[in-house]
Amino acid sequence: MKLRRGVQDEVLSTLDRTVLTRHAFDVTFDGSPYVVQVVFRDRPEFYFNVEPWDRNFKATECPGDYFADSEQESFFDDIESAINRVSGWLDRLLEELGGAAPRPTADQFRDEFEKGLESLPEPETPLTPVQAEEWKAKLDAAVEQIEQLHEQHEINTLGLHDLRAELDRLKGQMTSLPKRTVLRAAGARIFEYVDKKFDAALRAAIETAIKQTLGPGGGG
Repeated sequence: MKLRRGVQDEVLSTLDRTVLTRHAFDVTFDGSPYVVQVVFRDRPEFYFNVEPWDRNFKATECPGDYFADSEQESFFDDIESAINRVSGWLDRLLEELGGAAPRPTADQFRDEFEKGLESLPEPETPLTPVQAEEWKAKLDAAVEQIEQLHEQHEINTLGLHDLRAELDRLKGQMTSLPKRTVLRAAGARIFEYVDKKFDAALRAAIETAIKQTLGPGGGG
């Protein structure tokens, strides 16, 4: 049993509406045995699964409604109701991480940035106020470089305001969410925007500039 592509996209869009984005999770829809399996990459003990159960569907979540360290099982007559549990699970996950729950490239550089995040000192702790200010300045500089490329090549800036808004939301979480989590989410937002807006040649130019600004991700 495998979900339609449209339903899969709906799950991914729900993840993207958080400050974390889908890139903070390992997501599979292979149907063996789960039709949906979402695992938080930084802390795999937090997960959300949906599987067929007799003639119904079972959602398994950790953290659950009341306990952070044990899974919760819920049973539903239809798959839509089971999958809809993911939204509340994301809220609880963010609460456990210490953050609020707002709803709203070049592969080589992205890999380097990701590796840098893995080498952060104490990655499960938030950034200090001083570190947060440093990273806010880096993100602002990266967006300014993107804006300059728009102007130089007369490319429409549709979506740039949304990128700024999403990064501003993440900036507000920097001293509450784990540093690796919030920086990964910020990088993912920037990479996705660049991928969507620029062709290969311009991506290479902007990614070189962003790399000099953000570094490999290990500056926290």
